Order: sequence, then C-alpha cells, then structure tokens
Amino acid sequence: MAALCSIEVLKVASNFSLGLNNWLNFNNAHGCYTFSYEQERNPDCPVCSRKVKKMSLKSGSLLKDVLEYLKEDTALEMTDPSVILSLGGDDVKTLWMPNVEAIQKHCRDNLTKRIDELGVANGRVLEVQDRSSPLGMTFQIEITD
Repeated sequence: MAALCSIEVLKVASNFSLGLNNWLNFNNAHGCYTFSYEQERNPDCPVCSRKVKKMSLKSGSLLKDVLEYLKEDTALEMTDPSVILSLGGDDVKTLWMPNVEAIQKHCRDNLTKRIDELGVANGRVLEVQDRSSPLGMTFQIEITD
C-alpha cells in the first residue's frame, strides 16, 4: 500500500500519468489484484451532492419545529441534528448542539424561540450536522407567511 501511495504522489507531482480518479479496490485474498474505478454520484443525494438545499419555514416557526422537520423528513432522517446559523464570512451562531452538554445547556432556551428572534432570515444559511450523515448539509432559508 505504501508503494501504491508513493506511485500516486509521483504521478501527481510529475504530471506523467493520470492519478486514481477516486476509488481503489485492493484484494489480497488469492494473490494481489487491484483496480480503480470512478464512483458515480447521484446529483439528488442529500449526503454526497453537497448542494445547498432550500428550506421553507413559516415566519412564526420555532427552532424546535425546524429540528422536528429535520428528523421527520424521509429524505433526511436525522436523529439528533446540530444547527449553526451562518451570518456571513466566518461569523456563525450556534443555535442547537445536543451532543456537547455545556453547549446544549447554553442553547436550550433557543428551542422555544421564534427563528426570527435567533437571526434566521430570508436567504440566510443553516449548517446542519447529524451523526446519521458523514457530511454536513447546508440549507438556504426561505421564510413564508
């Protein structure tokens, strides 16, 4: 495996040959056999597409309503999501993080607040993490009446 990694580094550094596109299968059961292939992505997959998804919320929605939506939506099926509001650039606000007790205590009051009280507005972005998904998901908010 180390030799394989070294060869890939040489390919990339020297531009001599195309490197692995994204997957290598190594089978050492009966001799040594390898092949590489390109893993195809489903553009509509909520995990691997990494597209910003739209989330429509009613103007009076509470944060706990947003969490329920994330848990009950059959396309998402989250178990205990963390929600961070992106305010632009590196400026973020943690709205809910259930897995860290100190932060959960600090954010507990947010559950019963309206989303507009928390700074969630039209066009703002929510970053959502959940242990059921290896990658986070990004939602652009659309407020409806």
